[in-house]
Amino acid sequence: MPIHTDQLSDIQERDTLAEQEYTPEKETLAQRRSNLIQYFRGFIAETFDKLHVASAEETERLHQGLLHIGLTEDEITQWEEYRDTIAERQKESAHQLSGQLHAQLDRAHAEHIITRESKQRWLDRFTDPSLGYKAKEYFVQHQMPSYLASWEKVAKKRVKLLNDPKFTSLTKTDVSDLDTFQKGKDFLDLHYEKRADLNARVEAAITSKARGIEHLHGRAKSLLETAAAAGAVNRDRLGRWLLDKLKKFPSAMALQDFVEHQLPEYIKTWIKIRTEYDWVEAKMKESVPQGFNRLTPEKFLLLSYPQRKSYVEQAKQRLNLTEAPSPREMENIKLGIRHALDTKDWEEADSLLKKARTLFDQGKGVDKDRFELDSMQRYLTEFRTKEEKEKHPMNSARETLEQMRVAFSQIPKPLQPLYLAAMNDPDKLGAVAACTYNRVWCREHGYLNDEREKELEQDATVSTQTLAREGKHRKKGLDNVKLGVVADKQHDPAVRRYDEGEWAPTIIHMPPDTYQHFDTILESRKNNHAFRYWTTLIPTNVTYEEQQHLVKNVNWVLKSGIRKLKEQGLMFTLTGNPPSLN
Repeated sequence: MPIHTDQLSDIQERDTLAEQEYTPEKETLAQRRSNLIQYFRGFIAETFDKLHVASAEETERLHQGLLHIGLTEDEITQWEEYRDTIAERQKESAHQLSGQLHAQLDRAHAEHIITRESKQRWLDRFTDPSLGYKAKEYFVQHQMPSYLASWEKVAKKRVKLLNDPKFTSLTKTDVSDLDTFQKGKDFLDLHYEKRADLNARVEAAITSKARGIEHLHGRAKSLLETAAAAGAVNRDRLGRWLLDKLKKFPSAMALQDFVEHQLPEYIKTWIKIRTEYDWVEAKMKESVPQGFNRLTPEKFLLLSYPQRKSYVEQAKQRLNLTEAPSPREMENIKLGIRHALDTKDWEEADSLLKKARTLFDQGKGVDKDRFELDSMQRYLTEFRTKEEKEKHPMNSARETLEQMRVAFSQIPKPLQPLYLAAMNDPDKLGAVAACTYNRVWCREHGYLNDEREKELEQDATVSTQTLAREGKHRKKGLDNVKLGVVADKQHDPAVRRYDEGEWAPTIIHMPPDTYQHFDTILESRKNNHAFRYWTTLIPTNVTYEEQQHLVKNVNWVLKSGIRKLKEQGLMFTLTGNPPSLN
């Protein structure tokens, strides 16, 4: 997106030419506006052109705002306050973020953890103008430290193996990529997964020679390579898998039994689950179930076998969900569990599963419910890793509130009133989070893009007025709704309630200052998981990039935090101590 700072100069020149028409007050305002434009020209040059921290879209939005600054006291004052507070902090933060990333990568390169080329690739990723500031901040502060720790661990492991006296006895027959392992730059040029696995293959070869079991090691490798060629297992995980088995079976006899009898059976099950995955994938090429996180073959093979099995099981169930479920309470809860699993809200999934189990124990379920609940429980168990369980633990009320306030500050400004209205109602907050997630899911799966959203918004006024007037909704087909184009009380009949067998998407466009209509709509629908499942919220003045950051990095903090505050009988507040619920 082009950033034309010369247009800002045109404003200043235009104002100069027209100064004779101004009153003294107007001349003062014009000078203050000129100062603002001059400041933000420098701001753009620094944050976008030099540091590459702001995205092109964020910068263009600022640029367009500057082009339309009015000569009124209120507007000029608001821009000056923005300059003196937020913009100055943003500029300082941009310098810190850029400096932090360069320091991290400089150290990694100096300590031979990454190559110069790899360092440049990460810098290029950071300077990508399509990525917004919040995404870059999250990358530098949360993802990069984890990457660095993993890279360092692998690099140190390689050095340790190179210094092992038994390493000199290895040949290419033992490790086909031995030359790559020995050459530091070639090793570091590999993807992390390949580096970690090459380490494991070298260690496995050393271990097998030390124990005199090269023949068993070679047989196991051959079987695994055949399985990898068939697409049943990830080739870049074979070394680590085999090393784990060598450690698990310390005696040659036990290892021989494993290689000759157990390993072939393992491979049969891997091939079977890959065949089932291929069937699922063929079906999903026609249509991906709403909200479901479809995995590519590469990502599928990165999973453990229990995870692959659970993924296929859930995918089959979702493909069969083609009609609205019955209005039973159990069906509503199961939809909620599925959506929680889709959004990786493990806490909510766990809570809803317990609720469903209680309902089943009360005799309000059937055998199919038990099977599906067991399946979803397995999915939760397999994908809810220890690290995710312990992710940003919130212990005390103070810590919880502090993390929530930091997260709340990252909500796009136009959405903050809606979120604030929902903050002390976990059900409403869950509904808001679900509807914002659905926009991201639709984008990631090709159902929406900038152009499509604009087309839908243009068509939404007429369709909303028709829906509001008729108050009837089809069971299938898209409902396209825009808030603020009908009278206040007409918004409710314009939006599906999902209580009469409707099983299709609803898109709700939310222009500025219309959040209260959506808040009212939620009052009667927040606990309806079909509504959450199918409804997509598109705030018209929030970019997809901003909403993506909100969904991936903010929503879970707020939802988890509000649950913890409620457990302690407390409420969320932006300032001061949290008030009591009582």
